[in-house]
Amino acid sequence: MYEICKEVTFAAAHIIKGHPGKCSGLHGHNWRVRLYVTCESLDSIGMGIEFSRIKEILKGITDQLDHQDLNALASFELQNPTAENMARHIFQETARRLNAPGRRVSRVQIWETDSSSVTYTE
Repeated sequence: MYEICKEVTFAAAHIIKGHPGKCSGLHGHNWRVRLYVTCESLDSIGMGIEFSRIKEILKGITDQLDHQDLNALASFELQNPTAENMARHIFQETARRLNAPGRRVSRVQIWETDSSSVTYTE
């Protein structure tokens, strides 16, 4: 089994409704997302999946979040755009586009800051 990883960044703002501290006000982050994909086998040239294919799919999702007020997006109408919910959202969206026989998204890690991250897996 191979686990392949790609990382991208984007900037976005959010409010955490119901939070008792500073996060209840509008604030932004430079988010970092790391996507992991497992592959059971390699193709004829020795690759599980091209890094550029993972980047294309991941950027297609994070570009929709980039420089946005995350609370205003339909994906977060019914839930706070916390790092936890963002990690699950990115996982599910990338899995829908990338999963295939012998290949699946295994986890997503997302950082709000250099020292604070969440990992989501199913």
